[in-house]
Amino acid sequence: MRRASAPTAFAWLIALVSAALAPSGSARADDLPRAETVLEDYVKATGGMAAYEKLRNRTATGTLEIAGANVKGTMTFTQASPSSMVVVTEIGQNLITRGTDGKTAWTTSPALGDRLLEGDEKDQFLGEALFNEEIRWKDRFSKVECTGVENVNGKPAYRLVLTPKAGKPITRYYDRASHLLVKEVETAIGPRGEITAETYPSDYRKIDGILFPFKLTQNLDGKSFEITLTEVKHNVTLPADAFKVPAALEKP
Repeated sequence: MRRASAPTAFAWLIALVSAALAPSGSARADDLPRAETVLEDYVKATGGMAAYEKLRNRTATGTLEIAGANVKGTMTFTQASPSSMVVVTEIGQNLITRGTDGKTAWTTSPALGDRLLEGDEKDQFLGEALFNEEIRWKDRFSKVECTGVENVNGKPAYRLVLTPKAGKPITRYYDRASHLLVKEVETAIGPRGEITAETYPSDYRKIDGILFPFKLTQNLDGKSFEITLTEVKHNVTLPADAFKVPAALEKP
């Protein structure tokens, strides 16, 4: 537990879902705010710079459910500054892990085996692992643009296109009134190629001074995935080997 913004901390979940890109909207360029302003407003709306700067790490637990398919699972998520992350998903007897210590990235899976991530797949995961991307977005993105206004959940939202230093552009939608992130569209890179995923963060709750989305709704070929968090903690004591590369994947 695919965001980072706080929600982008869940960007690793993209590998589980894909959906079509939303239809384009339009607005006069001179009517739009600067993308930097939209991102600043998001930080202010979710708690402010000082609150984010106090955070060193994050742990979260939650459930995963595929609507109408009677498939349920659990997820645990651990992330620490500057860019370490481990995500564990358990569905039935299947235990899937994706992780990085900030330099090496890996995945273990009964279906796809254990392997180190390389190339674009590695670059993307390392970008998603950036802790506190909300206030460190310049470390990940080389360009951010506000390109229009679209309705998301019946409300107008600014559409931002964020181009990472490595990887494909990400499109995010920020509610024009609340300034919260309400939608994200991203191309996920995996062993089976590229998929386009659509994510809707919601149920924002204040944890340690910042608003954090406790629900993520995602889509895959018409199927709806729901990730519901049950607990989020910050600045916890982590084991020394929390982000250690699995022994079987360590390079000699």
